[in-house]
Amino acid sequence: MEPISNNSVSVSAVGFDVAQTAAFLRRYQFIHRGLMRALSGWMIATPRYEDKYAMTYHLWDHAQHAFAIRERLKELRGGHPDSNIEPLLFRVVDEVVHASSTSEFVAGAYLELTGALLKSYRWYLQRANRSANAPEIQLFRRIVPELEAHKNWAREFLAGFDNEQVARWREYIACLMDEAGGLNTPNERRKRGQQPAPPNSHRFERPRTIAVDERLQRGGLLSLDDRRKLSYEQERTEQFKVYFNELYAAAILASILYDASVSDVPFEFLFDVAHQCWDEIRHSEFGSSRLSQLGLQPQHYDPIVYEQIESLPFLHRFCHLTLNLEVYFMARKRPRVLQYKEHGDKESMVLADVDWSDEINHVRYGKKWIAYFLEKDARSPEDLKNEIAQHIAQNGTGIEPPF
Repeated sequence: MEPISNNSVSVSAVGFDVAQTAAFLRRYQFIHRGLMRALSGWMIATPRYEDKYAMTYHLWDHAQHAFAIRERLKELRGGHPDSNIEPLLFRVVDEVVHASSTSEFVAGAYLELTGALLKSYRWYLQRANRSANAPEIQLFRRIVPELEAHKNWAREFLAGFDNEQVARWREYIACLMDEAGGLNTPNERRKRGQQPAPPNSHRFERPRTIAVDERLQRGGLLSLDDRRKLSYEQERTEQFKVYFNELYAAAILASILYDASVSDVPFEFLFDVAHQCWDEIRHSEFGSSRLSQLGLQPQHYDPIVYEQIESLPFLHRFCHLTLNLEVYFMARKRPRVLQYKEHGDKESMVLADVDWSDEINHVRYGKKWIAYFLEKDARSPEDLKNEIAQHIAQNGTGIEPPF
């Protein structure tokens, strides 16, 4: 695929009027939103933590792209950003998550859906009027390189999965997109014909625990009190094992995003959840990268907090993470930064300092959105916390985190 250049937009092109552009943008942001949900579900289900990292980075990219497109739609006489989406396009987004393996999912979501977005953005850029469509030109030029990076990652991931099963799933998603008319012709409705049949009967369900591969064993994380009894070097190592375990927090947020995406919630809520999910996966990455620098690799994880609450409504999960767990752990943040600073450990200090700042922001998210969702509810945040505590008392080991 040729790179985007200043010559990719013609000075003399007629371009697109407001109605055309709004119709395109609604479809584009719909696919980005659909990929946000699909990636959130498969991030939990994908075994390799490196792939969880990549998918969550991509999820956050799609969230930012959808947000930017929606902001542009607000400036146009284009109507509601979530209206006027064809049922066949809904089917494409609904079906892509039902792959029977990570390799199938990557082939369908990245090579077909992301591929369709890339094709459409380039198509628009080639026909846009340099001045009339300048906002869209600027927007798409920023999005395309990130989507190309997504596809490149997918090609590398799939290098060892060139099999008939993956090919059939990819062809199925491509046929669904073709049946929907693609993304460039929203005003040319396709006639309903014989819709392609899925190549398998698998139906994806959000996992009830966090999938991992054979490298990780459940448990093995020391408590704060036990870590404090160790030498500085040993305590630091154990602390970054705990950072790695923030996979559980990212998975909770991914589960919230997956479930809430089909509810009538503001997109801004999904955007903040996606941001926090990305933050938490970065915190896990702090752990894996720092352990690697210390000559170690992650070996342990503990999904107990995810498992205790994954069956609760998404609002309870969000409240527990932001207003219970984040607040509970907050007292540890500043002393940890100072400890690393006193030992001249700049690498660890930078990671801990950023983590501290991120977690403060997450508590803000919790206060903001719990207040929003309870605005016309008879319950208070404390009532919600009591419901969570009762659930965990019946289904787990208490609300106090085990690490």
